[in-house]
Order: sequence, then C-alpha cells, then structure tokens
Amino acid sequence: MLRQYLKVRQSLLFEMMRLEAPPHDRICTNCQTARGTYRCKDCFPRNFHCAMCCISAHSTQPFHRIQKFGDGCFEHSDLDNLGFLLDIRPHTDDCSLNHFPDDGIHTGSTSDDEEWQDDGGLEDETTKSFKFRQQHSDVDEIVVIASTGILKRSVKWCRCPNAPDKYIQLLRSSLFPATFTNPKTVFTFEVLDHFRLDALECNTSALNFMSKLTRRTNEIFPETVPVGINNQSPFHPTG
Repeated sequence: MLRQYLKVRQSLLFEMMRLEAPPHDRICTNCQTARGTYRCKDCFPRNFHCAMCCISAHSTQPFHRIQKFGDGCFEHSDLDNLGFLLDIRPHTDDCSLNHFPDDGIHTGSTSDDEEWQDDGGLEDETTKSFKFRQQHSDVDEIVVIASTGILKRSVKWCRCPNAPDKYIQLLRSSLFPATFTNPKTVFTFEVLDHFRLDALECNTSALNFMSKLTRRTNEIFPETVPVGINNQSPFHPTG
C-alpha cells in the first residue's frame, strides 16, 4: 500500500488542492447562466451555485453548511445571510386556510432578482437579511442545533387563526424546542439521536458534544458561533 501511495502522491495532492478552487468559468453549475459564488460542504456531489440556486437547492436541506468564494479562497458563510427562510407552516388540512397567500416570502423566492446578484454594488448579505426580517412580523430568528453545526435560521410560522403553539409547530417539523414559551433555540431530532449514540458508545458529555458542534460549525473562529438567543442556552434546555 505504501509503494502504491508513493507512486500517486503527487496526483493525490493535486486533486485535493483542486477541490479548493472554483470552476474555471465561475458559472453556477445549476442554472448555467448566473455567476457562481457559493458551494455546500455537505451536499454530494460538490457544487458551485449562485445565491438563488444555493437557496433553492437547500429547500429540503436547510441545515447544510455553505461557503462563499472571495479573495481567492472559500470562506465561511451561511444560508441565513442569503435570506433563507425555514418554512415550517404545516400545509395540511389542519389549517383553516385552503392555501397560503402568495406574498413572496417562501424559501427560494424573491420579488427582486437584482437583490441576489453576487458581483458587487449592492448591500451586503447580512444587511439584506436583517431588513427582510424587519419587514415580516411572522418571521423570527432562532438558533438550530443540528448534526452539521449550530446555525441561525429565520423561521416562518403558520399564521392561521387556528394555528398551534409555536412549540407544537416546531415538534411537527422534527425540531425539539429548548423552551415551550416563545422558543428561540431548537434541536433537530437527528442531533438528539447523534448525541445519544455518542454518549452511549464514547461516553461523550453534553459539554464536549456541543464543543464538537461548535468546531464543526466554524473551526477557525468558534467564538462567532451562536449559542442561544435571549438566554436560551443550548447547553441547558429549560421547560
């Protein structure tokens, strides 16, 4: 095996370095028209998306980690900075409305395509996301503890007259709230199973498990990772 490695080590190194570069044409691999900027660390196969395609591709994978290409390298980014909405409205017969108003506030949609251009001259992503949330009262920001890391997400709640409590809406989306009154921090069912297995097989403590997720979210700057909103710490869920 070692002899085989010595023969191919140069090509291995080249291919691994190649993974850290964008495509030569810098074009979105999905729409093939817009300028690509983002890639996902958790999607397979590797991709290179424009902002709109990145959001659209993650409508069913909302807790993936993305990176943005800039200054010659890929840097940490987040779907929340692009205005991604985690829509947990039930869309079932339980709702008193037969359909939801077409207000342009669902995942992957926007009323102004220019807002999503990646080639400069516009507001930065965080400013656009903040202004967007200010305009819609039924959108709240929460911290999601997932197996992929600790992430901020903007959640769109059901606003029907007979809508269930927020913690019920979260549970129906396989998200366990840290508190049952105005929840701001949630755990995915997957990460709870992940912790249970780690605790059983590796004797991992809750503190060490959260430390691992923090590093997984942003290994270079772990201090920037959110750990809860309004004193709802993910280390100590409250009832």
